[in-house]
Amino acid sequence: MSSLLKGGLSIHNACLVFEKQDHFLFFQEQGHALKERLREGQPLAEALEALKVFQEEMKFVISYGQASGKLGNHLSFYSERLLQILEERVKKAVMIFQPVLFSIVGFIVLSLFLAVFLPMFELMNAI
Repeated sequence: MSSLLKGGLSIHNACLVFEKQDHFLFFQEQGHALKERLREGQPLAEALEALKVFQEEMKFVISYGQASGKLGNHLSFYSERLLQILEERVKKAVMIFQPVLFSIVGFIVLSLFLAVFLPMFELMNAI
């Protein structure tokens, strides 16, 4: 939405863009629900808070962005910050998951090695 608002669209028109796109059903539904809540007269921050999908801080970002007149810029900064947080969490998960996965693969390779070569060693000792 930040790119649409920076491009000069109104919030209502941005909701229409979300509603008309057919690639992601989630955006379509959220655009429709947001447009309906705005039509009922709810402020944007309250309308997004009522959808229960967005982070709680988003209402503060929207309120501050509307008060300063730079909603598009604030939403853009907020999305970049959320992406940074997501990237940090994924890195932490990979740092935990990767050694565990390597240990499991190593154990499987060692088991296969022993399953193939132990009978051969026993045959050689018998000769």
